[in-house]
Amino acid sequence: MSIHEFLNTDELVLLLIFQQYNSRVSAAERVLEKFRHRYRNAVSFLRMPCSLKDKFLAEYDVTASPTILGLRRGKVVWRHEGNADETMLEELADRYLTGVHA
Repeated sequence: MSIHEFLNTDELVLLLIFQQYNSRVSAAERVLEKFRHRYRNAVSFLRMPCSLKDKFLAEYDVTASPTILGLRRGKVVWRHEGNADETMLEELADRYLTGVHA
C-alpha cells in the first residue's frame, strides 16, 4: 500500500509531520499515541519525517514542525501546528469520530 492509498481511507488518519531532531516531536508523539490507542478502531497514526525540501511539505502546505494533520479520504479536515494536547484531540474526536466509543 502506498502512502497516498493509506491517506485516502475513510478512517481518520492523524499524520504527524516533523523535521528530525526537534524536541517537541516526542511530546506530540506521546499525546497522539495515547489518542490512537483510545480510538484504535477508528484512527490511524502515521509519523512522517520530512526535510525542508520535501515535496510532501508543499503538498500539504506545512511550514512548522511539528504539524499534525487530520485526513479523511486524502483531504485535510483538521490541522494543528505545534504540540497538541489531549483536550484538543478530544475536540477532534467529538467532531470527527461521532458514534465511536473510546
